[in-house]
Parts: sequence; C-alpha cells; structure tokens
Amino acid sequence: MKIFVIDKSLEDLDRLCREAEIAFPGSLCHRFTDPLLAVKSYSADPPDFTVFSCSMRIIDGFMFTTMIRKIDPSFTGLMIEEDDRWRENAGNYALDYQVKPVSARMLRDSWEKISMHSCL
Repeated sequence: MKIFVIDKSLEDLDRLCREAEIAFPGSLCHRFTDPLLAVKSYSADPPDFTVFSCSMRIIDGFMFTTMIRKIDPSFTGLMIEEDDRWRENAGNYALDYQVKPVSARMLRDSWEKISMHSCL
C-alpha cells in the first residue's frame, strides 16, 4: 500500500508513518511538508491512502483537497488535526477526521471506512 502523509510538523510525519507501518505492514509511506509537492506527486502516481493535516504550510487542507479533486474527482482521505475545530467542515473535504495523535488502529479504521465508501 502506498500512503501519502502531509503535515507541517516533521515530528508528526514521523509518528504517522511509524503508525502506518504498524497498521499496514509492508506499506510505503511518503512524507510531505509541502502540500504542493504532494499534489504534484499525486498527479504523477496516486497513493492508495492519503492522510493530511488541515493546518499545513502554503495552503490548508481544504485547498489541498480542492486541488487533488481537480486531478481525481473521487478523492477521499483522512483529515487530521490537533483538535476538533475543523471536524464540522471536514466532511466536505475528507471522508474521515481524526484528532492527533493518530494510532495504527485509528488509521486502519479510517482506511476501512474509506475503502467501504470507494466500493459503493
């Protein structure tokens, strides 16, 4: 499984990728602090699962989703943040929302939710 993780914090990126490797053994986790680079990489070779923060550098998670949906209108991902402040608006931009720190179990649960939605 190919996973993109986008966050402004290197510490959070490292933690999320460690949890992703536990949740999905053998997965390949691509870390991005630059969401525009993630968009460019997405257009070249889309991941299976995208985890992104609402609070990013350059653009926010809402603009990130808007840009990705121009490439892939069916895009769904997991939005993460340090608190619940964006949860209400997140439903229009991500299929799931989790509060940091995100565990391997939370990642698996979100992936299952996204996978089930993609099959509909």
